[in-house]
Amino acid sequence: MQWHGIIDVAILVRTLNPKASCAANRLLGLCPNASDHSYITMRQYSHPDRENISLTGVLYGLSDPTRLQIVKMLATKQEITCGDFCLEMSKSTQSHHFKVLRDMGIMYTRLEGTQHYNSLRREDLNVRFPNLLDSILNAIN
Repeated sequence: MQWHGIIDVAILVRTLNPKASCAANRLLGLCPNASDHSYITMRQYSHPDRENISLTGVLYGLSDPTRLQIVKMLATKQEITCGDFCLEMSKSTQSHHFKVLRDMGIMYTRLEGTQHYNSLRREDLNVRFPNLLDSILNAIN
């Protein structure tokens, strides 16, 4: 195969990966300006609204010992990054537990640069189910 220049490389990169780098897209005229980056998005997490947090969901989220351990750590600090949990399990397993806690309305995750800051949704949980979280945390201490 003979290469005829940078455009051929850009086409190859684009062929191998349709969401190729912006530089390759720019060379092909597919990304004319910096505002056309709809395919480059930072992950956004969904969190249920306060009124959509259910008792069965919260109890399910707290039914796993690992998730209970995560909640116990979150209760001691205002925010904890994902890397600060020091859980002895794979990242994919940690991500699964974090997702369950987020989906059930127990944990809130915010992004700042490359860091994911996690916090307990204590106020929302106390409004929906007064003293439930404190009772569970006191029972495991």
